[in-house]
Amino acid sequence: MRVLVVDDEPYVADLIQQTLESEGHRCIAAASSDEAGRAIDAGGVEAMTLDLCMPGGRVIEWLEVLTRNHPDLARRTLVVSGASVTDRERERIGACGAGFLAKPFRLERLKDIFRGQIASAAAD
Repeated sequence: MRVLVVDDEPYVADLIQQTLESEGHRCIAAASSDEAGRAIDAGGVEAMTLDLCMPGGRVIEWLEVLTRNHPDLARRTLVVSGASVTDRERERIGACGAGFLAKPFRLERLKDIFRGQIASAAAD
């Protein structure tokens, strides 16, 4: 599966990318939602990890637009965040069909949650 890893922290993006590639996925990286949008528009993105807290903010709003334009991709998205997330933010993420994983996380947990998110999207 071709996975877009969206995170403004290069170390975190590399860690997620290497972890998912060890599971057999092909990954590309983007450091902002603008970059991510261009990668999605270019085609071929089948799943995504998305950092909730990036410069420019408004990532949840961007995810909601993605849900309208690419609902299958939104359901194959795992949102990750090192910041506290309110119940309302979690509801909005869930309403998009995306999963959620709090940073810091163990790599095995990332693999398990990502697999679950992909399986759940496939079942829909």
